[in-house]
Amino acid sequence: MTTPPLLSEQTAKEFRIPVLTAILLILFLFYIDEGYYNFKWMKEPGNWVAFVIYLLAFVFGQIISSFLILKKYTGKYRVILISLIGIPLGFGLIMLLFYLSNRL
Repeated sequence: MTTPPLLSEQTAKEFRIPVLTAILLILFLFYIDEGYYNFKWMKEPGNWVAFVIYLLAFVFGQIISSFLILKKYTGKYRVILISLIGIPLGFGLIMLLFYLSNRL
């Protein structure tokens, strides 16, 4: 007996580019963080927690823009628009989290 896949093939394809662009952008941001220009941050577990939080926010922002905003676009322009709208949306989600955490 085989179990059904968690995500359909089409849904998995929808997640590949948002996850990849988010990972690449966050790796770049962590690389240039504090002017060190290296990946020594990978040795600290706390930095990985921050990495995952940023990753989830950026991917979530891109998925929101994919499903809610850009249903009428197709092809390569859809992918570009998802990233151009979703990454700032994810950054806004992170800023909202910081704002709300300071208010509590």
